[in-house]
Amino acid sequence: LLAQVLPRCQSYCLNVDELNAANIAPRKCNEANRLRAGRLQMCPGTPILVDETTLDAGELKEQGVRNLHTLSRLATEQVISYDFQFYQLDWQVDLPVLITTGNRKPLVDGSDVCVPAVRQDGPEPPLPPLSSQAVEALRVFVETVRGTVDPAKFEIPDALCEQIEADFVRERQKDKSLDQQHLHSRLNLARLWARSHGRGALDQAGWSQVLSLEAERRKRAEQAADSAGR
Repeated sequence: LLAQVLPRCQSYCLNVDELNAANIAPRKCNEANRLRAGRLQMCPGTPILVDETTLDAGELKEQGVRNLHTLSRLATEQVISYDFQFYQLDWQVDLPVLITTGNRKPLVDGSDVCVPAVRQDGPEPPLPPLSSQAVEALRVFVETVRGTVDPAKFEIPDALCEQIEADFVRERQKDKSLDQQHLHSRLNLARLWARSHGRGALDQAGWSQVLSLEAERRKRAEQAADSAGR
């Protein structure tokens, strides 16, 4: 689906041998006096689908652990650390990350949204192919959103900021597991929600919609956790 709709996308099926083999971030070769491209050196705006379901049993060595850390930083900070051997240089990137996993918690940590898959009894029917009109409409939507809404100029009115903070404090009093990362994730979701609606600012209706979606997601996650514990 991503390959149909987006001008470019990249899948990364994790396996132990590949993670241990080479640095996935760009690395300076002093002998050749040039920077060798890593797997994560891509065009801006390229979504990366990280598939953890292909990860087989084995021992991750130092290089493998470093690569997982690189993927986690990419997911959380949109940063890739270029290796110049004698020093590291952080490089800001635009590479959205989507992770699929069979674990209760992804190995590549840092997802803003974790949505459990809903299991169905019996074999799942194949998804019907999208019509050419639907594919074209989705392409226009994606390009319009990315081309017309500047994420650097996203705004939240002061009054709404105060309300968001007050709501979070009240919710945190009821649920001690909530921390600043949860608030950061919600604000990031609010920004993405607004962008997907062609807006450069968040309003009360938009924030209410984000909270409703997040409440539905958390309920689904709790149901999945209860099912797994049975």
